[in-house]
Amino acid sequence: MRSPSAAFRLIWAFLIAAVGVALIQLGGLQTVQTSTIVVALPMIPVMLILALSMLRWLKNDFPKEELNPVLVIDDMPAFQRKSKKAKRQA
Repeated sequence: MRSPSAAFRLIWAFLIAAVGVALIQLGGLQTVQTSTIVVALPMIPVMLILALSMLRWLKNDFPKEELNPVLVIDDMPAFQRKSKKAKRQA
């Protein structure tokens, strides 16, 4: 995927900066805060859907059996164990 040209990126940077400056000039910080909240509100349902989707994915990938692993401790250290081949020869 190609990145956009430098001119295109500069145009968008100036437009975004102009919106911020215009909001500050029109009403100050309160207007910027209010517009941020209004723009972010539609994202709340999207974020909830993403969170629920992730929980569903985690439940499918990691069932309950895998969440409670069983630790097996062997009484005999590894250096004292005889291999199967050594047992057959003895």
